[in-house]
Amino acid sequence: MFMILEEIVIKELEIILSDIVFSGIDNIDSSFVEKIELLEKKAMENKITNLSNLLNDFVSSIKDYKLEDSRENLQRVFINVSKLDFYIKNASY
Repeated sequence: MFMILEEIVIKELEIILSDIVFSGIDNIDSSFVEKIELLEKKAMENKITNLSNLLNDFVSSIKDYKLEDSRENLQRVFINVSKLDFYIKNASY
C-alpha cells in the first residue's frame, strides 16, 4: 500500500516538474503553488518524510523568488528542482 501511494505522489510530482519546465518559473501562480503544497501534505500524511521536506523547501524557494526576483532565490528554486528530480530518479517503489 505504501509503495503504491509513494508511486502516485511521485507521478504527480513528475507532472508538476514537467509543467514548470514547459511554462517557466515566472509563470507559476498561487494555484500552482497550492498543488505542490497539497502534494507535500499528502506526502507528510503518508509518512514520506524526505519527499515532504523536499517539497516544503521547494515551495519556500518559489515563494521567496516570487517576493524578490533575485539571482540567489532563482538558484534556490533550481537547486530544489534538481533535488526533487534526483529523488524521483532514485525512489524505490
